[in-house]
Amino acid sequence: MKNNQWPKKGMPELHQILMKHQPRVDRICKSCANGEVRSDADLRFVNDWVVSILFVINPQGRAQAICKLTVEDGQVLCSHSGQVTSTQFKTRATFGSQAINCNPMTQKYISEYVYSIRPLLLGSTRSNALFLNSKGLQHQDIGVCVTRIFNQISNYHITTTLLRSVFETEASEAVDNGTLTSNDVDSVFRNSGHSSTTAKAHYLKRKAEDVGRQATSVYDKLYGA
Repeated sequence: MKNNQWPKKGMPELHQILMKHQPRVDRICKSCANGEVRSDADLRFVNDWVVSILFVINPQGRAQAICKLTVEDGQVLCSHSGQVTSTQFKTRATFGSQAINCNPMTQKYISEYVYSIRPLLLGSTRSNALFLNSKGLQHQDIGVCVTRIFNQISNYHITTTLLRSVFETEASEAVDNGTLTSNDVDSVFRNSGHSSTTAKAHYLKRKAEDVGRQATSVYDKLYGA
């Protein structure tokens, strides 16, 4: 906290910081949908904000899996299920699959991003990545988007690894006061890719889906709808 590398009021504070800039994101998306020209800085701001919303108001695992999401994956995320699974992440040898979770508000902004912002970033490239950098290509490290926007709109230095740590820490503390159970916290750690559970690929995929849904429920218990 002293070095502004941990939010003083936890995950809800980071959510509030992002929500203060929701009107700006809405204005940019609307003007782009109407064919108006916006600056590269505006397009980057929306990209970073939408990526950050995906990480901050949903329980996520490792950033690499989100970095490698395709447009087709985005369509599944924005469907009724609000979840896709990925094998593109650092600890896949242990876990096999990672769930990527998406609540209704996040679905709304990913859809708007794909409709109004992504085509302008895509330009003449042929990338199939869901989230694009200013060159119209897949981000090499999508966690940079999260760090960059919090550096821009707050005094905090936030990383995607830190977000997992905050969620895990606050969930663990909630066990002590009786808000959550040990099973709840186990699902949080497994969703983050920090459990020692091993099994075959089919089992792991189903487990990732189950704990992703359970981790979403834990998120709602901790932070509200």
